[in-house]
Amino acid sequence: MPKPSVIDTIAPAEARSTAMSWTSARPALPLPDELSDETVAALLELLYDLARELESHYAGQLHRYYHPEHTRQQPLWCDDDPPF
Repeated sequence: MPKPSVIDTIAPAEARSTAMSWTSARPALPLPDELSDETVAALLELLYDLARELESHYAGQLHRYYHPEHTRQQPLWCDDDPPF
């Protein structure tokens, strides 16, 4: 079962019912229509910076979440192996 996205956890169900695409009439999140090009670029850069900071700060937790099979430490030796 796929993990829910951030949009799934914060956007209302009716907003999620429309798939986000370039031709979508309604985005998944309510966004203002009238922003200057400079403001949109600054907002996007802020979001990228925030994502990088979060990813860096929580790298270990993110790795455990996305790769749970790697979280258990492998034993250093196997008790079933016969001695030399």
